[in-house]
Amino acid sequence: VEVNYVNGGSSPLLKLEMVYNAGSKYQDQALVASLAFDLLRDGSKKLNGKAFKEAINGLGVYYGMDISKDFGTFSFYVLEKNLEALLTLVKDLIIAPNLPENEFDRLLQKEKNNFLVDLEKTDFLSRQRFAEVLFAGSEYGRVAHAESFDIIKYNMSVKFIQEFVIEKPFDLFVSGCISDVSYTHLTLPKP
Repeated sequence: VEVNYVNGGSSPLLKLEMVYNAGSKYQDQALVASLAFDLLRDGSKKLNGKAFKEAINGLGVYYGMDISKDFGTFSFYVLEKNLEALLTLVKDLIIAPNLPENEFDRLLQKEKNNFLVDLEKTDFLSRQRFAEVLFAGSEYGRVAHAESFDIIKYNMSVKFIQEFVIEKPFDLFVSGCISDVSYTHLTLPKP
C-alpha cells in the first residue's frame, strides 16, 4: 500500500481515500464496477448490512464510494479519536466483504430505474453519445444502455470484487490534522 499524506488543519479530522485500480475500464460488461462498489456498502462477513452501517454511523464517519473510468475509490471522513475503530471495520470490509445477492438485485433495480429517468435528460444522452463517439473502440467509449441491466449478473460483480478489491493493493491518501496517534494507527513514517 502506497501512502500519501497532506498534514494540515487544526481540527482533529481526517480524510482517508483508498484508491484501487478498479475503474469501469476494467469491467467486462457495463455496470459491473459501479454495482460492485455499491455492493461493498453492505459491510463485511463480521459486521454486515445494517450492523455495519450503524457501526460506521456510530463513529460519526461519513463515507462514500466512487467509480471513474480508471479508479474505484472509498472515501472516509473520520475524527481522529475514531480512526483505529474505522480502520478495523475497513480492514474487514476489504478482506472479507459481505456480498448478498438480494442486495445486488435491489441495487440493480434501483440503478435501472435511475437510468431510465436519465434517458429522458438531454445532457445525459449527449454525454453518453459524446463518450461513445470520442472514445470509440476503447474502454473509455463503453457506456451503459438500457439492455445492459438485463445482461449483468450477480456473479459478474462478485468476480470483479475478487479480482480488483479483496486483498489487492491500493493507494491510500490521508489528509487532515495527522497527529502522532494517527501516524501510529496508519503506520506512516513521520515527516
